[in-house]
Amino acid sequence: MRQLNSLDTAFLATETDEVHSHTGGVVLLDASETPDFGYERLLDFLRERIPSVAKFQWKLQEVPLGLDRPYWVEDPSFDVRNHLRHIALPAGSGLRELTELCAQLFAVAIPRDRPLWEMWLIEGLGKGRCAILFKMHHCMMDGQALNIVGQVLCDLEPGTGDAARTPKAPESPVEPEKPGEAPGLLGLTFRAANHLAWTPYNFARKALEVFSPSSLPSSLGGAAPVPKVVFNGRIGPRRGFSCTKVSLGDVKRVRKHFGATVNDVVLAITSSAMRRYLEKVAELPEDSMVIMVPVSTRADSNTDANNQASVVNVPWFTDIADPAKRLMAIHRHMDEEKDAFDDLAANPLELFGELPPGVTGLLARNVLGPLLARGTGLPANNAVSNVRGSPLPLYTAGARIEAMYPMSLISPGLGLNITAVSYMDDIDFGFTTAPEAVPDPWLLAEGVGLGLAELVDLLPGD
Repeated sequence: MRQLNSLDTAFLATETDEVHSHTGGVVLLDASETPDFGYERLLDFLRERIPSVAKFQWKLQEVPLGLDRPYWVEDPSFDVRNHLRHIALPAGSGLRELTELCAQLFAVAIPRDRPLWEMWLIEGLGKGRCAILFKMHHCMMDGQALNIVGQVLCDLEPGTGDAARTPKAPESPVEPEKPGEAPGLLGLTFRAANHLAWTPYNFARKALEVFSPSSLPSSLGGAAPVPKVVFNGRIGPRRGFSCTKVSLGDVKRVRKHFGATVNDVVLAITSSAMRRYLEKVAELPEDSMVIMVPVSTRADSNTDANNQASVVNVPWFTDIADPAKRLMAIHRHMDEEKDAFDDLAANPLELFGELPPGVTGLLARNVLGPLLARGTGLPANNAVSNVRGSPLPLYTAGARIEAMYPMSLISPGLGLNITAVSYMDDIDFGFTTAPEAVPDPWLLAEGVGLGLAELVDLLPGD
């Protein structure tokens, strides 16, 4: 049998009607050279590949009353058709219409009576182009594990068979074992009672890890104040989404000139976009905003399909107007904190995973959510994540991937998530928002390109 770990459980237990803990993305496809591309071809492709990703065929077996962590069990009635949907936009639709549709679809919770993922094939973009919206519950795996899954779901050339795959995806790249059968009611009761007996010890042990002197300053923001801004409030069930891309070559030129990292530049240009946004729609706070940055705690050799990550809260230096000075302040801080980031042992969210899920759910709905919605105890203003993707073109069911715009979760008090992924010669940005807090997310998307341009303008001529 396979029981969820504490972090996986926390993503499930903290869900409410307004907060759904799934991530995903919008993948733009060019199928102009694949005339038979469509729903049936994509369906056949998934039927071929999904067996190599065992967890995509597992579903949850939850413990009655939420007294213990759930178990993964095989779904005996698994059918890819239950996970792949087909929809079309009106003729003449473009990127903005696509993102509006994807935001509506992303706002819907993933049913828990089947494996926790789904895809939507979206047609109607014209000129042989279409899109796939992918949704996956965060309790299944983190971004690094999903990259491993990408070896199975993507090809390096248009062919879809094993012989055409270059390089061939490794056999069983994740989760080679079967989950096994969960215990019966008597076994569930016994194991739940045993887990409840150990809960005080496990909670205290995890609390010592989270609140250790080495982890506390970074994971909980240290002494840095968190100024409340317009999207640090109550969120509703709707979602907004916008996206953009910038040249990875320009980002690398800036990185090289200033002696920074690609991640530093990403943080700097998103900080610039935030300054522009707040100057236009609200008051820019005098203190620097604070961002939550995911950090992997996974060993290089670890390919388990689960969550192995923590978070660090760092200043965004939105209080610095000069773009070069802002970039260098970010670079110095990230460089100084590098050792502390490497020593992170636990994600604060794991504390909630150590409690019975039923208790965590009550706390999330009745205590933690309302407090954060009022701006009380905010760990950060929003989340920013940067993921390294493929430098080579990828294909899905023969169609060429043009762009990958990530979508992620938001939570009470944190009505904005910015995620970036590099792909070929670009960095693709996705902005997931609460519409009541960020009514026009395209202002943020447009600001990223302007932020990079102001740094490129500072470079010496070629």
